[in-house]
Amino acid sequence: MLAKSLKNPSPGILYGNYPEKANVHDTYTSKLKHRFDALFVLLGTVRAKQYMPLLKDIAHYEAKLNHITEADIKKRISELRALLSMHGMTNELIAETFAIIKKICERELNQSPYDTQLIAAHIMLDEKLAEMATGEGKTLTAGICVAVAALAGIPMHLITSNDYLVIRDSTAMRPLFKSLGLTVGAVTQTQTADQRKAAYDCDITYVTAKELVFDYLRDCAIGGKTQSTLHDSVALLAGRTANKLLRGLCMAIIDEADSILIDEARVPLILSHSTPQDAQVNYLTKVLTLASALVAEQDFLQNHQSLTVELTEAGWQKLESLSNTLGQLKHNKIHLHETICQALAALILWQMILRLPS
Repeated sequence: MLAKSLKNPSPGILYGNYPEKANVHDTYTSKLKHRFDALFVLLGTVRAKQYMPLLKDIAHYEAKLNHITEADIKKRISELRALLSMHGMTNELIAETFAIIKKICERELNQSPYDTQLIAAHIMLDEKLAEMATGEGKTLTAGICVAVAALAGIPMHLITSNDYLVIRDSTAMRPLFKSLGLTVGAVTQTQTADQRKAAYDCDITYVTAKELVFDYLRDCAIGGKTQSTLHDSVALLAGRTANKLLRGLCMAIIDEADSILIDEARVPLILSHSTPQDAQVNYLTKVLTLASALVAEQDFLQNHQSLTVELTEAGWQKLESLSNTLGQLKHNKIHLHETICQALAALILWQMILRLPS
């Protein structure tokens, strides 16, 4: 799993009403850093040691929670939201938030997060890759991670591989999010635009990569992408916001990162819609009329095996006299021949097949 984000972004004056990470061009220094990072991939267990003090801090805050009421915990959650939004996701605030989340998980989900799950959640909040084997609790780990970021005021997307996991995981984590005062939505393929908008307006949104990309492309097609951040900020101050589905691309937790970022990334996603072609419809209507005037075996020959039609010489001569209604298109004999033969095949051969008993 992987988390990618801006630094604590949220819609507003600073980032605009549609936060989005700008294209980053690698410098020589950044490329060198990437190469050094690659050298330490095999030493992952060594690098994970830096997160071990987190467990002691969580235990420290857990001990304090044993002596306060549920009302006090809810009050502290409200205070943590403000602190996380103001100071960002510091180690100290993450540790205390994890302790509260751990206690809520025990009550609402009947399970207590393991140390490995808490460490993995922190690794993802640091925008690093966390590898977990099947059965180690990726659903809960990702839920803890998105919960902390959402408490910091960041609109969260949890990207997974299919609609089934979108529904299953969002439903499973809903009691945890509700206890933290967070809303959760799920975007699936069958939803309407209004349902998608409502899901994206939640603190946390579960969605597949494909649906997220297409909704982002739809937002781009609305027309606001040519404006600058300054234009967006002015529009926000004036109370004018575009009717977009997303609130921006602020932060995402990617489940099954290898599948989504490698396998699915190879498939091009293109947003398109049908456009009326009145001239073409008019032309094809006239071609059908011309085809209806031709006589089988005299003007054209049928091939029932290949389901094709071929004009005879007499048919060509008859067509020449009838095609004046086509305007300039009558001069393109290759195209005219092709469309006339397709029309005849549709009118005679394919209609005959459709009438055959099944």
